[in-house]
Amino acid sequence: MTIKEISLLTGNLQPKGHPFYVDAETLAGAERLLADRPLAAHLSHAGAASDRLGTAIGFFRGIYRDGLQLRAKTFEFLDSFKANFKAQYDNLAELATKFPEQFGVSLHLKYQPVWVMQDGSEVAAKVVDGKLSESAPKGAVRPLPSARVTAIPAGDFVTSPAANLSGLLSGLLAEI
Repeated sequence: MTIKEISLLTGNLQPKGHPFYVDAETLAGAERLLADRPLAAHLSHAGAASDRLGTAIGFFRGIYRDGLQLRAKTFEFLDSFKANFKAQYDNLAELATKFPEQFGVSLHLKYQPVWVMQDGSEVAAKVVDGKLSESAPKGAVRPLPSARVTAIPAGDFVTSPAANLSGLLSGLLAEI
């Protein structure tokens, strides 16, 4: 089974639980990084900061920007996942078919936070021990810095995606 037109990242919002904003340049940077390569998918964010070789369940392909959405044209499950984890595969496929709004994709983003200024310039935000260590400078367009994506190691299926509040969105299915 292939899932088509999956939303990977929604712009013009603050992802739930994250101290940054996804703006148009965040989406453009993610598209530049992913446009010509497949993106591995996992069943959760568990272990996202570690080496997850051998735990992928499939791959997103054909990644492109559609307005305020970063989308994948297709997601295809790995044959090994379908064979070795049949119950999980069946469950995920049924959820995608019947209840695509009940879960979605959350990208594992690596990024640099920047303050976007009213004149269009950007100023690097100060981060200490992984946390923002300053308030918005005078002239910033919003109280949160925007993310400038440096890497995207994976896209994970989760029950509550941080930046895809409507779930899979256009999760249209097709048998291959």
